[in-house]
Amino acid sequence: QAGVAMRNGQLVAEQRAMRDQLEHRAFHDGLTGLPNRARFLQRLEESVTRPAPEDEQAAVLFIDLDRFKPVNDSLGHDAGNELLIAVAQRLVGSISAHDIVGRLGGDEFVVLLDRVRTADEATVVAERLVTALNEPFVVASHEVAISCSVGIAIAPRPFTNPAELVRRADQAMYRAKAGGRARWALYQAGHDTASVTRLQLEADLRTALQRDQLRLVYQPVYRAYDQSIVAVEALVRWDHPQHGAIPPSTLIPMAEESGLIVDLGRWVLRTATRSHAQWRQAPRGGSLLLGVNVSPSQLNHPGFSADLDRILGETAMPPSSLLLEVTENVVALGSELVDLLSALRARGVRLALDDFGQGQTSLRHLRELPLDVLKIDKVFVDGLAGEESLDRAIVRSVIGLAHELGLRVIAEGIESENQLQLLREMRADLIQGYLLHRPTGPDQISVLLGGVPAPVDARVAAGARA
Repeated sequence: QAGVAMRNGQLVAEQRAMRDQLEHRAFHDGLTGLPNRARFLQRLEESVTRPAPEDEQAAVLFIDLDRFKPVNDSLGHDAGNELLIAVAQRLVGSISAHDIVGRLGGDEFVVLLDRVRTADEATVVAERLVTALNEPFVVASHEVAISCSVGIAIAPRPFTNPAELVRRADQAMYRAKAGGRARWALYQAGHDTASVTRLQLEADLRTALQRDQLRLVYQPVYRAYDQSIVAVEALVRWDHPQHGAIPPSTLIPMAEESGLIVDLGRWVLRTATRSHAQWRQAPRGGSLLLGVNVSPSQLNHPGFSADLDRILGETAMPPSSLLLEVTENVVALGSELVDLLSALRARGVRLALDDFGQGQTSLRHLRELPLDVLKIDKVFVDGLAGEESLDRAIVRSVIGLAHELGLRVIAEGIESENQLQLLREMRADLIQGYLLHRPTGPDQISVLLGGVPAPVDARVAAGARA
């Protein structure tokens, strides 16, 4: 009887353990161990419906990772899973013990702040999360850089619809992404209308691509010492029939999120190279360099190389006349990026790192990437005016470093004579900005290529050549 009792006790314990395990699996994410959607909503409902002091509220933070897909696609799903686990650990380490982190699926996480009194308290936590995920991760022996966009929704107690609170935080997150990513946004009542407008804009963008309703403008790039035109940068513009000009800061992120960036990038390449074919007929157009921006998603698309070959063939454009401009975000693609860019460069295409200084590129990446040109971000050019400007020291150092690495330097965003003179003295190779020429249509570029060069400052020219 004692033996039977012991055996029955073991069976009961095993059944209880199995039941607990099944319950845990039902309410927790299998990869990160965090509460899943069902468990998070359950805990959220408990939080927002319980009695609480009058000034105590609950807040939901909806977190979506920026640039996760390129990492997952380039390094593989195992590396992507490793990154998600590391992200979960950082999020848990950035909140208080009475708050909860959950994973909804994919690269979406949520945080319940159980006891906040003001919106400021929630935004402080959101800022902490953004900062934590801005730090590079080491995944599968690769250093990768991502960021996150955070939406915040706050509800007074009692609040009877927890799923609605999550939806509001989700809407606010999309507002954060539209604002430039790696930031947070607070839900406001107008966000619902804005979300509908954004969905309509995405549909309109698809139509605009199908009907060739976009246009390109081109900003000239000049040699620093004599201001002769050596290149142009293609910039996409969208004049919406109802909403007017859609700024690039809205257009490009929207194209990325909707999956239209590959189609948009293909259209830009084809349109710009066709214009370049016309410019090559101008007196000074034969050596003109064409700069075209490409996104990480576009580069990582399996059909990119074939598209590029086909477009260059259609216009008989020499690959050496094309300058593909990539941002520092491409370092998130890991080592696959180096192979991809090296293959492009081996085919004769030139490569530029755009907006240098605003992303996550380390000196190691700068040494490893097969680049031809380094573009100094406008933020640093703007800061050149001060007498004791730290930006002045940074720009001088970047130009010197680039030259040591055999790279040419483009300083962009020049808007004053003082900036221009300083950049000449610092030996910047190429210059670009509103002071020199605003973005313009292809016909005006043809005129510039057939005109008379600007007069040369002989002393500056001699110093630059030296």
